[in-house]
Amino acid sequence: MSDNNVIKSFLETINMCITQQKLLKIILSNPLNSSNLIKNILIKPILLKDKLMLSFTYRYVTKDQVTNFSIAEALEVLKGEIGVNWLQTNLFSTEADYQLLSTKKGKHSLVVHKNKNKTSPPDLKHDHTKSRSIELNGQLYLNKLGITNLKGELLKEGQKKFKQIHRYIELLSEELSGLKNNDSINIVDFGAGKGYLTFALYDYLVQQKKINANIVGVELRENLVALGNNLAKVSGFSGLQFIADDIANFKPQNLDVLIALHACDIATDLAIHKGIVSNAQLIVVAPCCHKQIRNEMEAHSDFKELMKFGLFKERQCELLTDGLRAMLLEKNGYKVKVVEFVGLEHTPKNLMLIASKTNNYSNNEVKIQAIKSQFGIKKHYLETLLETSN
Repeated sequence: MSDNNVIKSFLETINMCITQQKLLKIILSNPLNSSNLIKNILIKPILLKDKLMLSFTYRYVTKDQVTNFSIAEALEVLKGEIGVNWLQTNLFSTEADYQLLSTKKGKHSLVVHKNKNKTSPPDLKHDHTKSRSIELNGQLYLNKLGITNLKGELLKEGQKKFKQIHRYIELLSEELSGLKNNDSINIVDFGAGKGYLTFALYDYLVQQKKINANIVGVELRENLVALGNNLAKVSGFSGLQFIADDIANFKPQNLDVLIALHACDIATDLAIHKGIVSNAQLIVVAPCCHKQIRNEMEAHSDFKELMKFGLFKERQCELLTDGLRAMLLEKNGYKVKVVEFVGLEHTPKNLMLIASKTNNYSNNEVKIQAIKSQFGIKKHYLETLLETSN
């Protein structure tokens, strides 16, 4: 069979599996181009409004992106992807598994493994059910914070906030599971605001995972502190409290996890510093505003001409500020992960730095100084804080 006929036959097999409701999933992997930002594509059949479709999950390093296609559209997409952009395609059906291997020279080979025991067809309605890290029913705090109605149903105006909560718990769940086994986990959440994420984290840890957690939400606005404490009391969240204070003055005790989301400018540096000197196992920040570096940066480099454009300068300030924060965390014994917190459609300030204590101290001082020199930066504020605490 010629190479073109191998691909044609494979696509016909996919179409047959779909129409006969035998398709379980398809996985496209091993990208032809090593610079491809997508690691692999997972494809599953789903029902949307009683219409059979294929759901494509494009898996990037830091996020997943889902797009749903009609069967005709999906087959056209697959025709342009299989053996073209991907060197391996696995088709899993109820009766057999198929593996198509391709070479960079356009050669294709197909291996078929018949299943001795037929697999049940996929439950398409079940696949379409959204998995949630937080249960909606019976959660008083979700109702009081305007996310659900009295029946525990998600309100239209609460959908965006709940999506943010789900993503937040999704990001932290893996990191929190790796913490040392303590009798309890002590968490401080700086800039807690109305407490959407603070309540959700307590709910997830204590109510669902049965972990003994103590969480303190630190917030400057006393009316929000009173609101949070009252809601924690009526919700029966005995290990959750809110305190009226700012990041600079608050002195955490026995700190395991430090969280600071959208703390403005150097407030993020103050939070990171408190986490480092407290030897926190986990530091989680979503930076906001980067005035300190922007005011100091002179760009004595080949990039100077670019910096005369305001938007480019703003983005470069963000990159430098947060990049140096990550390097300083590594220098102080943390492994740092940078992820997208929420989509750009919600806010352009969407990066999150997740730092886990490893005690592997990076010897990157020379690189830090070289970067600062390149852009005319005398001191990063976090650097100053760390020097004064030594």
